[in-house]
This record gives sequence, structure tokens and C-alpha cells, in this order.
Amino acid sequence: MRKILAGLASVAFLLAMVVAAPAAEATPPKDCLPGCYLAQATVNTWQNTQPTGSSTRVQLVPGGDYYAIRCYVSGQSVNGDAIWYWGRYNGLWGYVAGYYLATGHDPRSGTPHC
Repeated sequence: MRKILAGLASVAFLLAMVVAAPAAEATPPKDCLPGCYLAQATVNTWQNTQPTGSSTRVQLVPGGDYYAIRCYVSGQSVNGDAIWYWGRYNGLWGYVAGYYLATGHDPRSGTPHC
């Protein structure tokens, strides 16, 4: 009986360690050029060739991943936010609507206009 209880205690301890382990966070890109700012995508969003939702899509930026912002422009309004950021993700350049990036405020303070 003691062996069974000792085994159950070990299993309970290991299970508690797994549950208590912190969730893995997205890693910022290593290729952020000098003068860029990293912002996390709040949801899956598209990087486009122009600052409009109807322009050609470059690639999907998954929610939680970091987007390297270089500058901002005014473009098509997304839920009342007309700021779009020119930047880089996975080595490709394009625009992402500020509405979908965690910048604090659009345009992000200190970010130059393109």
C-alpha cells in the first residue's frame, strides 16, 4: 500500500509541475534592423503589398508572433483605425493594419511616417 501511495504522490507531483509550467511565448525575430520596433500581432492577420485590405497578400502573420515595424502610413480604415505599418516578417516586407498589432496607440509614439 505504501508503494502505491508513494507512486501516486510522485505522479501528482509531476502532474503539478507540468500544469504549473509557464506557456511558451513567441520569440521576437532576430533580423530586426536598427530603427525598427517589434509589435505582437493580436490575432492572425495578413501582411499586404499596400495599406488596404483589398491589396495583394504577402503572407499571414500569426497571432502572437512579432512584426518588425519600420514606419507608418495612413491607409484604409480598419474598425476606425487608419494606421498601417510598413515592416518585415519572415524576411518579407509589407503593410499590416495597426488595428491588429499591439502598439499601445496608433501611430505608435516614436515611429516615423514613411
